[in-house]
Amino acid sequence: MTDNTHAGSSPGAVFLSYASQDADAAKRICEALQAAGVEVWFDQRELVGGDAWDQKIRRQIKDCALLIPIISANTQSRTEGYFRLEWRLADQRTHLMAKGRPFLLPVVIDDTRDSDAQVPDSFTEVQWTRLPGGETPPAFGARVRKLLSQEQGAHSAPVPVAQVGREAAAAGTSRQRSKWLRLILTCAVLVIAGLAFTLVKRSELSGKTAGSPVTSNALQIPQTASVAPFSEARQLAERALELSEVNKDSNPAGLLAAADLGEKATKLDSTDADVWAIAAFVDIRCWVHGADRMVKREEMARTKLQRATGLAPRSIRVRMTEAKMLTELDLYPDGFSKAKAEAILRELLRENLTGWERTEVLGVLGIAIGD
Repeated sequence: MTDNTHAGSSPGAVFLSYASQDADAAKRICEALQAAGVEVWFDQRELVGGDAWDQKIRRQIKDCALLIPIISANTQSRTEGYFRLEWRLADQRTHLMAKGRPFLLPVVIDDTRDSDAQVPDSFTEVQWTRLPGGETPPAFGARVRKLLSQEQGAHSAPVPVAQVGREAAAAGTSRQRSKWLRLILTCAVLVIAGLAFTLVKRSELSGKTAGSPVTSNALQIPQTASVAPFSEARQLAERALELSEVNKDSNPAGLLAAADLGEKATKLDSTDADVWAIAAFVDIRCWVHGADRMVKREEMARTKLQRATGLAPRSIRVRMTEAKMLTELDLYPDGFSKAKAEAILRELLRENLTGWERTEVLGVLGIAIGD
């Protein structure tokens, strides 16, 4: 995130990326680095909408020397947020870098385990540093200064400071073990696929020899699809969601600005169900948190959700959004909104969701049933 005191894009700066709930810890890390003489791009969460802000963030991620993603229970629970777009952009930049160049320096500020963290793969390929609550020892600042002073082609990778060396070393061992396990599993899949292919070919040859038609039941191995970047509309919708999260408790004007961004996103792409779902949820936040208590705002949210459902009724995001909205207020006159939310969430759980999707479903379900 950006420090409003730095208008330019100094190539020697450090970029802090974090969830809004971790702003206090991020500020402590920022101040410690600045005390060590490091230039830091840090946003005090004075977020405003607009393309200029978005372009500034993208430029700084492109130009910064080091990126420090701050990982916590908050980032685990926040399956949506602008910081996730920042992480995706940082991950994409690593693909253009020489192997071993220091760029990512992940920091964990609580007891979140690296093996469970919802982060891009490139984040797991470097060692992590634990700074509980954002308390930053001088050695960490010295380490960052050393990394910044290294030449671009240096082969050393970010390692934790001495105070947390044993913890991070153990984490590094765990990640190395996971990488070997993934390699073994990949090899096993390839062997199985090869055997299946051989058996099918033998079956085909046998069928041709006997003069009978051959029905192939070969194992189908899908190709790994590359992750497409977010569309402009989706990026705008994610920014609207982040802005609504930051301002929901204290800034009605910020909530209305978020709603305007959501509206703009739906106009950029009227065929994206997830964009409509996000815009609907931001409208509901405006209504619930008092930024706009007009009946029209509630009706707008309903209409957008209906549009999202019509486009993709089985979308996880769309169904999750409906459940979230139903737990925030009674959208239906029968008064059973939370019961309907519970039904939606339990249906999602029966689909064997994993990772962040299951975590979010369980969290909203706890609210719906009052746990």
